Amino acid sequence: MFSRKSMTEEATVRWEKYRHRINYSADNEDSASEIEALTNGSNTRLLCIAAGGGRVLNLLVNRSKEIWAVDVNPCQCYLLELKIAALKSFNYQEFISFMGIAPSLDRVDAYHAVRSELTAEAASFFDQNILDVEKGVIFQGNLERFFGLTSKVVHLPLFDQFRRLFEFDEIEAQREYLDQKWNSLIWRGLKHALCRKTFLYLVADDPGFLRYLPKKLPIHEVIFNCLHRYLYNNLAKENHLLSLIVFNRYVNEPSVPHYLHRDWFDQIKTALQTAEIKIINTMIGDLVKETPEETFNGFSISDIASYMSQPSFYALLDEIIRTSKKGAKLCARRCFLPLQLPERYGELVRRNSELEQKYARHDHAMVHEYLVGDIRCGN
Repeated sequence: MFSRKSMTEEATVRWEKYRHRINYSADNEDSASEIEALTNGSNTRLLCIAAGGGRVLNLLVNRSKEIWAVDVNPCQCYLLELKIAALKSFNYQEFISFMGIAPSLDRVDAYHAVRSELTAEAASFFDQNILDVEKGVIFQGNLERFFGLTSKVVHLPLFDQFRRLFEFDEIEAQREYLDQKWNSLIWRGLKHALCRKTFLYLVADDPGFLRYLPKKLPIHEVIFNCLHRYLYNNLAKENHLLSLIVFNRYVNEPSVPHYLHRDWFDQIKTALQTAEIKIINTMIGDLVKETPEETFNGFSISDIASYMSQPSFYALLDEIIRTSKKGAKLCARRCFLPLQLPERYGELVRRNSELEQKYARHDHAMVHEYLVGDIRCGN
């Protein structure tokens, strides 16, 4: 794993408080969007935010030759190391048991079986947090523990109407149910209980996606509007993120992320044998500034725009364009608000509005708007 000293980026979230824990351990975005948006042949080099590690592993479905996985939090890098080591070493049932998806009595023994594959820093981190390994590391991130709280609230008898959403197999029946229940006092109570800005700030303790939103934006209303948009177009039972929020576990096996899916596991495991995964602990802005021109074929930068001021994001986008090979693909997300670009990017980024609208409506993350398209080098 490469390590670089981070440069100061103006208006970027202060991450120091969050650099000593795993903030995201599961895979709370819908990698199917990135897999489609970044399809660009097999001989590719991608730049990807590491986060919970699932995005990096899921993108191996496209048989990318090389992925640079970058994260400012070293603990996220350690988690990706552990997932790679386990995926390489275990069969499907052993892997999902080790992760925490299926029951296991010997996760600590399994950890020691792959410990030698980790860097010294990653091994030391998990040695000190062995209880998280024993419980199943995929559910031990800070956000996932927050979902443990939300699931307890949603499981109060008062909110059984919401849990019923997972019983529907047909979208028309689910829509009819939404029309009957959405504006009920009970569902409005759920919105106010879990989605208020103050509650999210104090309890979710996220590194800062609320920081750059307009102060008067009614977050609870926006979140529920996004949820309604999603549920009117997609079955609740097919959403792995909703499953974590409501049940604190995956309840529908066909809907789990690709690398946790029985049908994709062997393909991703095989791709790992030849793909080069570079895990880099630094800010993505610092990394691209030090990277030569025309290096990457694709960029999967998650919702990092939610954690940056607009000028900082445009500065990052300038470096992304500079380091892009001609025709490179880009998939970026932002919580709640559109990713608008100044006119000067019109000749440099060819946006795919069809995919952007599709993902806003169908991506399992539910709350994101998108910047998807081809990058044309300015040379």
